Amino acid sequence: MYKAYLTEPESYSYEEISNIYYKVILRNNISQKDNLYTANEYTIVLIKNDSDIDEYIKGNFDTLLEQAKVNEKESNLNKKIENLKKRLDDSDYQILKCSENFMIGNVLPYDFSKLLSNRIGIRDEINKLQNDELTIESTLEEEKQRKIIEMMSYSQTTITNGIDYNNKHYRLNTTDQINLTTLGALAAQGQSVPYHADGEICSIYTAEEMNGLIAAASKFIIYHTTYFNLLKHQILNLDAIEEVKAVYYGVELKDEYKAVINAITGA
Repeated sequence: MYKAYLTEPESYSYEEISNIYYKVILRNNISQKDNLYTANEYTIVLIKNDSDIDEYIKGNFDTLLEQAKVNEKESNLNKKIENLKKRLDDSDYQILKCSENFMIGNVLPYDFSKLLSNRIGIRDEINKLQNDELTIESTLEEEKQRKIIEMMSYSQTTITNGIDYNNKHYRLNTTDQINLTTLGALAAQGQSVPYHADGEICSIYTAEEMNGLIAAASKFIIYHTTYFNLLKHQILNLDAIEEVKAVYYGVELKDEYKAVINAITGA
């Protein structure tokens, strides 16, 4: 820890905690600038049951200093990990509320894509702190996987949020898609079917109205499903972490992938 002093400090000081325990403060890089002294300060606890604590510190100063540095590094590392774990715990509530609203078909109260990406990033950071021997290649692969999960979440959230059709909004969560598929089979036979837009009461849709809604919804779902699939492969082919981090949902696809999505959506 970097500290400043009004008077020149000693290279060490200590206080007796109990009969055999001493809290020792070790200082190095002591320097003076104008009327102020500065130094790096480290703390270590010693167990000594005799009266030669001063001689012991003087004779083993360098060894004690290195051990104190190691202790401080480990302590700071543990604090960082605990803070990151707390950030994960703090976002559990947001994940729960998103899950609840998804199950009942409501709009998600938080940006689930960003929330999920942040949680993945926190877990990766914890893993890196716990293992500082990661290679550049493994870090790049981890960044790709995190970005792919983030983009998948954006894709699914976009689909779930639904479409505007004939001046009305229709959500497209899993239940909605199943309902549209079931009603589409009846509408294909020319039957009128009951359905409703968001926030409206149920009404009768003619076969033509339902077929039009299903066609619009299907086109929307196919586009975003295909776009994510191609974007995933585009991410996997990137060579630098900076390139991966720069990807966002809606970024223009490369020509080879753009040709695929144009052919599919055109068909």
